Amino acid sequence: MEKMQKKLLIFVIFCFTLTAGLSAEDKSVFEKYPDAFGGFISTVSGGGISWQHWFDRIGIETTGGFSYSREYYYDETIPEAQTFQYNIGAQIQYQLYNYRFSDWLAGGFYLFGGAGFISMLYLNVPDSQTGYGIGAGLGIGIEPVILGRYSMPLEVGYGATWSGLTSALPDYAGFIIQAGMRYRL
Repeated sequence: MEKMQKKLLIFVIFCFTLTAGLSAEDKSVFEKYPDAFGGFISTVSGGGISWQHWFDRIGIETTGGFSYSREYYYDETIPEAQTFQYNIGAQIQYQLYNYRFSDWLAGGFYLFGGAGFISMLYLNVPDSQTGYGIGAGLGIGIEPVILGRYSMPLEVGYGATWSGLTSALPDYAGFIIQAGMRYRL
């Protein structure tokens, strides 16, 4: 019996240690710092600079980016290929749970749904063309926040992308992983 009491005492001390930073009066990290700015990589909307804001349990996020690349060919009769791409995306998020283990570790779990637009312009290539695509997805995310301000969201879910809207069937439909790094403001 004494062995059981020791185990119970160890378990209670362990649980108390984990929840020592939790208090009903404390604000969550998302209430203290509702805005966040950083970078995000997304299957649905590309990647780039990201901004997020929480209105109590509802969050919004926008991501936008652009890139330019050049590809050189060994054959001098073929001109270099140049590609310009830009993308923009938006998400709505619903916070399921937020936690605070200590002053340096907090975070939350949330559901997300989002959509994005990607456009590409191919220059100096045979049959120069433009292309565009759209994407949509939904899933669940976790956003740990360390040292009070640095967050690293990770989202998993189901998404689909279409190129040029030439078909109702998506080019890709399946499991997606999205991630980022942000500074909470």
